[in-house]
Amino acid sequence: MKSPNVSQEVYDELHRFLNDMADTVPLTSSFVAQPRYDEENTQLAARPEATEGLFGDDADSDRTENDPYNSGRKSVKRQRSDKYEKMREVLEERSDALLAHVEQLQREEMRERRNQHQDQMALMREFLAAMTKTNRENEK
Repeated sequence: MKSPNVSQEVYDELHRFLNDMADTVPLTSSFVAQPRYDEENTQLAARPEATEGLFGDDADSDRTENDPYNSGRKSVKRQRSDKYEKMREVLEERSDALLAHVEQLQREEMRERRNQHQDQMALMREFLAAMTKTNRENEK
């Protein structure tokens, strides 16, 4: 595809340059390739008697459950911390305690109101009794 801003001469030169290049050029490595294990260790582990009791009884261990295919990879999943659960429990305990305290205060307040009401009603009865008594005396 030609671009109107590129002259034909530049386009031809670019086309020639790209056609002469290989499709893939090997990259230089940025590290030195080494075997993963020493040769002695691999020969030692190849003998079955060398590994008896070396790793213990892994059949019952939790590692086999975490790594069922024995890939040797660590799980990259971060374990979710239970700090939110702990915080929720603390808040629930505090809210339960606060609710109990508020209910107790409400009961006490209602008790006080009932007592005040009973006292006021007793005073009203006494007042009405005194008024009826004075009213009867005035009628006589």
